[in-house]
Amino acid sequence: MYDVQTASSAAKNATTQQPSRDGLRDPLSDPLKTAQLDTWDEKEEEWTDAADANPNAKFARVQVPHDQKKFNAGVAAGDLSVKGIAQTPFRVIAAIDPKGPVPRKVLKETLGESWSVAKSALATGEPPTGAAKTPSAMVQAKKSMSGMMSKIWEFRQWHHDMILQRTRAALELGKLKDWKAAGSTTLTSDIDVNLKGNGTEDAVREFNSQFTADGWSKEAGVVYDVNVYAMDFMFGRGMAHKDGYLEVQKEGSRQGQKKGGIDDADQAALDQENQEGWAMTKLRIYMTGAEWSAYKAEIIEACPGTKQTSMLAQFADAENKYAAYRTTLTQQMSQGVDHTLTQADAATTSGYDQIQAQAKSAAGTGGDSEEVSIYSSNLIYEAKLNRLTGERAKLEQSISTYDSLVNSDGVALSGEQSGAVAALKSRIDNMLVAIRELVSECALYSNEAYITDGAVNHTVVGLQMGRNIKQSKGETMNAVQENMADVLKEIGRHGHTLGEAAFKSGKYIWRMGDAAKNAGFGSVPGVAGLYEAGYEIANNIKGGKGSDESKHRLSAQKVSDSLGVRGPDALKNKVRKTGMALMMKYNNDIRGGHESDHAETVNKGKH
Repeated sequence: MYDVQTASSAAKNATTQQPSRDGLRDPLSDPLKTAQLDTWDEKEEEWTDAADANPNAKFARVQVPHDQKKFNAGVAAGDLSVKGIAQTPFRVIAAIDPKGPVPRKVLKETLGESWSVAKSALATGEPPTGAAKTPSAMVQAKKSMSGMMSKIWEFRQWHHDMILQRTRAALELGKLKDWKAAGSTTLTSDIDVNLKGNGTEDAVREFNSQFTADGWSKEAGVVYDVNVYAMDFMFGRGMAHKDGYLEVQKEGSRQGQKKGGIDDADQAALDQENQEGWAMTKLRIYMTGAEWSAYKAEIIEACPGTKQTSMLAQFADAENKYAAYRTTLTQQMSQGVDHTLTQADAATTSGYDQIQAQAKSAAGTGGDSEEVSIYSSNLIYEAKLNRLTGERAKLEQSISTYDSLVNSDGVALSGEQSGAVAALKSRIDNMLVAIRELVSECALYSNEAYITDGAVNHTVVGLQMGRNIKQSKGETMNAVQENMADVLKEIGRHGHTLGEAAFKSGKYIWRMGDAAKNAGFGSVPGVAGLYEAGYEIANNIKGGKGSDESKHRLSAQKVSDSLGVRGPDALKNKVRKTGMALMMKYNNDIRGGHESDHAETVNKGKH
């Protein structure tokens, strides 16, 4: 049996007296040089290109054994329980090949194909039951456990890209051209992969198929928190405006309207109503029934009389979409279950928590509720993508016909064709409204994605990619509501202390404040504090040095100073109250004719 001492010896003997390329002695063979292995980059909110095999290695300048294959096999045959990992010398962990069998075996067998288990078992650094609790042993255990989590992280960076490469090879040329992965480089972060090509809906299904064929019994979102998404609302770099900002590229580029999008004003207004309905649906998911009722009542009461009808219609649309979402997901989770799923109290429980209670009921004793909810969502997502594929094919054909009948300005090539051109133009607008509605519906089932055009482009293109984009005030308000929903979500999940709640929700607090300022609502009480606190947490505290505990303390202090709150419930109420004030301001100043007006330019560095 390959034990810890054997592993340590193998690591040393394989490299003894071998100089490294930079002239230093091999750190694995010299305990005095291992300090350089103890630091790794944990930058927050980087835009990572998943096309590179492993762009963010956690271990810098590590020298590996000469017979890496033999070394990996030896470690893989040893004790890879959490306790065994905690007792393995850090230099052994550091020498493990992230593309070899060890990280895969740990993730698959030790951790039960669960990123959630990996985070709780390894990333916390807490010594497992039965491990020695002396100070030196606890330091050793924390280093080794965090080191193994880093190796699994590196494995994920390589492995999900490998599955994407297989996916592209299995599809027709052009269906999957490229992909971009957004996410933090911290050990516990998720990865959201946005696919590019003319068949990304097929690519999502093929990715899931390839992942299963690689030997995994659970979804990639469960195994290592990687989610792949079909094309949503991002269509190219956009078009530079003479005033220095970037106009966001929309779906449906055609002659006379290269920037894409809906041309007819009435259809554009309908689209804005649809998009707002989805943003409000997401908000409803993360509110309790009582919170939603109170929010709705106060918004309606404060709404100008002439606008109450349209506001009531928006709430009704959101409630209908929410009900359909809950029904569809419940039906899917009930498949193969011989009992009625548990229903949590709707008045005191958020929609999200009600769904999780149903997933737990469907999983049964000893089952994995996370797997049930993610698997069910993915099945619905794939089914809805089938419809989206067909609708986009029809749109492409209509645009092709339209482009053949008009010049570069979108004018009919002949008078005889003007009627056909007008009909096609109207049809394309109608199709775009329907497709954008379906894209948002699909996104609702794709785990943890933004679901409106406004929120997607504000966050990804404007803040993460750092491009100065211009959005409409309606789109900007949708970004406010979606990020407010995400703040409520994170506080609900991580509301044990103010510091944890602020740290986990910080980037959404910042984005909510940023979108509010873009809408021209920077003077609304609470907005400046949200922006200031969120910006500091998302851009400085998260990327800084120190333990999670110290970052939680700094985050708590920041929201206390900027927002005057003293606990997670107070933070939640402050965010909800500010969001309500923003909606009231929007109803007074924007709703009813100014939704398409330009908001201020998105600028990541503004204060």
